Formats: sequence, structure tokens, C-alpha cells
Amino acid sequence: MSLETRKLAVVRRLDDGTLIARCPVCASIGKDRKGEHLVVYPDGRFGCVVFPGDAGWLHRKAIWEAVGDRKRKRPPLVLKFTVKPKE
Repeated sequence: MSLETRKLAVVRRLDDGTLIARCPVCASIGKDRKGEHLVVYPDGRFGCVVFPGDAGWLHRKAIWEAVGDRKRKRPPLVLKFTVKPKE
């Protein structure tokens, strides 16, 4: 998953390529005025520091809805299966 970083506000890039920006969901409710809640890692993972881990999945979903890169295709679903020889 990746975000359209050009849609983000108050963006700064760290030396390792990580982006720190204003969380669009927090900003919509009047929070994150300094622009330091959203973290976007170089591999595309992202999260809000106020809503971390499993408990923040709805918040991350809302971030994706606000600024997600919809042009990117999701990776194909890979299923593991075994083919048995016909008897």
C-alpha cells in the first residue's frame, strides 16, 4: 500500500527516506496542527502515531480513503495448494 504523498500537508523527509506529515484524519478533527502524526516508511507502510498497532486499523483505513494511491495495483493473491496425481 502506498499513499499519494503530494496530497499530504506539512511534509518532511528524514535521512532514511521516511516521511513525517500531517495526518489527514487527525487534521479533519482539528488535531495534528504541527504535522507530526503520520509516518510513511520508504516501503509504503504508514501509520498514525496517535493510533498505533492493531487498534489503529480503522484510522489507517480512513487515511487510505483520504490519500491512498488508487492507481497502484494490489499484488496478486497467491494461494498455496497441492496437486494430487489422478488415480
